[in-house]
Amino acid sequence: MITNKTRSPGSAVLAVLLIIAFTTAFIAVIYHLTATSALTTRRTINRSTAMAYADAVMESLFNQWRTVMVNANSSDDRDKGVPSSSLTTLSVPTTSVVGRLPGIYAPSSAAVTAATPMLQTTTDSTGRPVPENGTTVSNRKRLYYVATVTVPYNVARGTDNVTIKRVFVRGGRSLFDYFFFGTQPRVEFHPGAPMYVNGDVYVEGELYTAHDYLHFLNDVTFTEGNTIKLSYSPDDPRPAGTTITNGGLADNWVSTPHMGPEQKLFDTPQSAMDPRFTDTNMANDTDSDQNLNNDGYHELVELPEPTGDDPLAINSTENHRLSKNADYRIEVSADNTVTIYKGQPAAGAAEVPLSTSNAEYTVLKNALTTDNAIYDIREGDYARLVTLDVEKVRVAADAGQLIDGVNVTPNVKDGFTIYIKDTSQGAVSTYLSTPGTLAIAAKTGVPAVPANYTRVTSSELRGVRLINGGKLPLSGLTIATPHAAYIQGDYNTGTTKSGTTITAQPATNTTTQYTPPNDTPSAWVSGYGHEDRPAAVIADAVNILSNSWKDDQSPKSKSSKVASSTTINCAILAGNVASNSTSYSGGVENFVRFHETWSNKYLTIKGALALLYTSKEATGKWASADYDPPNRRWYYDNAFQERTPPGFRFARSYDRGDWIAHQ
Repeated sequence: MITNKTRSPGSAVLAVLLIIAFTTAFIAVIYHLTATSALTTRRTINRSTAMAYADAVMESLFNQWRTVMVNANSSDDRDKGVPSSSLTTLSVPTTSVVGRLPGIYAPSSAAVTAATPMLQTTTDSTGRPVPENGTTVSNRKRLYYVATVTVPYNVARGTDNVTIKRVFVRGGRSLFDYFFFGTQPRVEFHPGAPMYVNGDVYVEGELYTAHDYLHFLNDVTFTEGNTIKLSYSPDDPRPAGTTITNGGLADNWVSTPHMGPEQKLFDTPQSAMDPRFTDTNMANDTDSDQNLNNDGYHELVELPEPTGDDPLAINSTENHRLSKNADYRIEVSADNTVTIYKGQPAAGAAEVPLSTSNAEYTVLKNALTTDNAIYDIREGDYARLVTLDVEKVRVAADAGQLIDGVNVTPNVKDGFTIYIKDTSQGAVSTYLSTPGTLAIAAKTGVPAVPANYTRVTSSELRGVRLINGGKLPLSGLTIATPHAAYIQGDYNTGTTKSGTTITAQPATNTTTQYTPPNDTPSAWVSGYGHEDRPAAVIADAVNILSNSWKDDQSPKSKSSKVASSTTINCAILAGNVASNSTSYSGGVENFVRFHETWSNKYLTIKGALALLYTSKEATGKWASADYDPPNRRWYYDNAFQERTPPGFRFARSYDRGDWIAHQ
């Protein structure tokens, strides 16, 4: 029997209610999840906005911190960094400045504080940062500050905070961190004889080279263009399309040349410089704003003009100009009167030269010869020379008869800086020549001319010659001049002489052949310790005269001027005559200028080179020179990592480290 059952109305209602309840619960869950998601999304958006706002505030703090550091006037603040107490007044952009951001509030706190190298609160009693270890040079040690910004933002039940931290770092940099440092937009290396460069190279512009004779043994950096240019510069009039053999230059490099960041040389705002300061390789020292004190890197070797702001003057006691960092400034007038100034006067005080009876004046005057001349074929002119006998300076300095009194900090002296200027530059001078010596006669009271003298005339060329420079003062020596410099013979090598006969010289002069990097004879006499004597020659142009140079041969062709191997251990900072449509600059291979037949001879330079400007006085074109090039063996002096040459201040770099965010 089949029985039919009828479902009761109550069961149906219960089923419907269950379905409704389930649906309601499901909708509630979906609503809750949606609402929670919306709240989470809103919170995430607010937090991200708060972080972006905090980062913008951080950028403002960085700019203000850097300004405070750069403009610090006290020597302690400049050398050791400002204390945290000097940063409490940094302003924080408010919402009234940047605009009200939805859900975001003005920073509840913002600060920049001095730190240790481990980024902990400084333990220095003065509140300054604790410098890092690793170098003995205070200006090189990195200083750390920690910036912190906290910004509130809306959440579901009120507000929350996001805090970000970022490290601000001040480091010390020097243009002598590199073997070669060039600032012209186009720098050229085209050696015609073997050239080994054992040191980093930095070119603030494009780098052109196309020769297998060139061996870069260390890092090469340039700042313009996508790749190194294996060709002639567009400014070079010589034929392009050089054939590269042996795999090009890549086989000569330890690391591939690469683009890198530009390096600031002066601790002074770029805005303080003439607008044309770095526009083109010919623009430096071209005035366009009626201020003759800010026109280019050549300012380093010039005296400041009496009117116009001087951006190289950091404050009343610190200045990048070498004339202002000189322990002694020597000026020679047209009639050979020698005036010597010692150090720098107090702020507002007038300069008073040393009296001619002063012991220091006597020492320096006796080291000078003012009635010299040599013929510079490249310039097509006789150069009126002030000749400095470096050995006499060394003996006096080491005996305490000369005083290292500028750029002195407690227990540290930077060495001697001597600045030399011939104030007759630009005038016509009449010379008297004699075998072995070319002498200048005073413009008035010219004595009778002996039978063996020949009178010669210079139109305007002036120069400073350095002789007997084998040994330098124990604390180092920088020679600076706005004129051409002529380094005659070994320099800072320990070389000694008996009369004109060399009694000791470095192995680089006597080795018959050597090929870096493995075969590198010593560039100084055993036991000399040149690394303790930082040295530099800074000039409008720098010329090298070998150990065999003779003045009376200077007007003759190169066949009469046969060089001998010579070694120079110092930094050289100078200008060149840039390539144009009719003349090649000579390239970095001829950055130091030659006047002799150097065939199969070595010119060893251990130091650093800096090409910062176009020469203003020694403007003869490279094509006018008459010489055969040496085998060039050029090495970086790692001692410059610890000590700059006397008279040079470190530039500072200001960097932002990574930042972190936390609740």
